[in-house]
Amino acid sequence: MPIQARQVQSNKLEIIQILRAFAALLVVVDHSLLTLIDRVSLDVWFREFAVAAGGFGVSLFFAISGFIMVYTTYDKPRGAIAGWRFMLNRILRVVPLYWLCSTIYLLKCLVEGKSFTMTEILKSYLFVPYLNPDGKFQPFYGLGWTLNYEMFFYLFFAATIMFSSRVASSLVFCAAFGLLFVFTDFAARQGVELPDPVVFWGLPIILYFVFGVLIGLAYYKWPSTQRLAVSSVSVIVILGAAFLALMTTAVASGLVEEVVAPVLIAILMIVAVFGRVSNPEQRFWSAASKIGDASFSIYLTHSFILGPVGRAWGLIGLDARHWLLFCVACAILSIIVGLAMYKYVERPLGARLKKTFL
Repeated sequence: MPIQARQVQSNKLEIIQILRAFAALLVVVDHSLLTLIDRVSLDVWFREFAVAAGGFGVSLFFAISGFIMVYTTYDKPRGAIAGWRFMLNRILRVVPLYWLCSTIYLLKCLVEGKSFTMTEILKSYLFVPYLNPDGKFQPFYGLGWTLNYEMFFYLFFAATIMFSSRVASSLVFCAAFGLLFVFTDFAARQGVELPDPVVFWGLPIILYFVFGVLIGLAYYKWPSTQRLAVSSVSVIVILGAAFLALMTTAVASGLVEEVVAPVLIAILMIVAVFGRVSNPEQRFWSAASKIGDASFSIYLTHSFILGPVGRAWGLIGLDARHWLLFCVACAILSIIVGLAMYKYVERPLGARLKKTFL
């Protein structure tokens, strides 16, 4: 690959990493607000905004995931062995940290007197979707519901790598996920009862994976010389505008899910994929990229931060008027803990496992 092309791809991933950081922090904001709502009286808007922000963050994560899968495999060998190595690589990337956090949470629950059935525990560890007692598709460690999608996505994508044509394999993946959505939607309208995993995997949110894959294909077909320069200021403005749009439309949940979120995610992904960093030496890119690197650790560990911060909040005597300060404090602490987890656990553990099994 020419040096210039490699440089473009390096810049490209820096912008994608910033989107990962943005998505992770939106989820933190979501759960921070919900934690605060459990302790103080807040206007209904705060709950609506929390749900909108968290849903948007997860959807953006899924679109990024679809793109990354194409990006990291497009120039790689194809075939059954390649598909197996891809799947093993993703398992080693996701499973260790998720199992670690799930086990810590499980032990915490046992100490507090809360228990789960063996079926719930096994399905949670094996990424099998199920309806919990609250009627939600969540494993016992609630954050794992997104990974139930991710692992299904990885498994299916690994199967398509067996196709020799890169474009054909990606299109097969998109068609299969599109048909799954249509099938489950049709079954629901007809009142046909489907197994829980099929219902879960066929929900509309899977279409963000499809969008990410299509963006990945377009990335390799778009001439690198026609990519637009993107400055740190423009990225901040675009992310700020997206955040403001979520705030102003949060009360209209249907509008957010069906219009606002898809449009904003499309804009963000297009800017990230078809733009290039104009000033990569700025500290902004380095700091934001590091948070993006640690986004998986931030996502999986931030729930352990919220409870202690909430209790400290009550002891200090702060109230609903300081909701923004509460969210900022949770975000900062989540970033610090997530960065530490990434540096001392996720990255070295992943490197050791990959060296052993790949």
